[in-house]
Amino acid sequence: MGGVDLVPAPGSPAEKREQWIRDHPRLHTVRATIGGTAGIVVPLVIAWLLARFAFWIDLPGIPLPDLPEIPWPHWSLPDWSLPGWVREVLDVLKFIFPVVLAFALPAPRSSGDAGRTSCGLATTSRAEASPRPGMRTANAGTLWPLT
Repeated sequence: MGGVDLVPAPGSPAEKREQWIRDHPRLHTVRATIGGTAGIVVPLVIAWLLARFAFWIDLPGIPLPDLPEIPWPHWSLPDWSLPGWVREVLDVLKFIFPVVLAFALPAPRSSGDAGRTSCGLATTSRAEASPRPGMRTANAGTLWPLT
């Protein structure tokens, strides 16, 4: 995972954004979590609405061909089921767990960095040498975002 951490030019909008993320790591995480969740939920809701609309339209019947029956094997499996409340919890947990995990992962902080490690931003001095003109690096020996 090595690599080079890029540092925006002083006074640029990217530097202002990076500084805002350093100052507000939890708010940045909340916004990213809400944006990611909305990116999944909104298309699902739109697809559901379009599907409901499609069933309102009267479509002509399409004749299906006569296909032979497939002789599926008959297995006798044990008859058991989960209690209803366990099923409900598992159904809800599969949607809630990723959102909680996304919010909880960047929360730990080291005391000396004032939140820089929790949002994956490394500290740097502006006097470091750059590999190309116009590009600056920060802590090239560290593993981002594990610093």
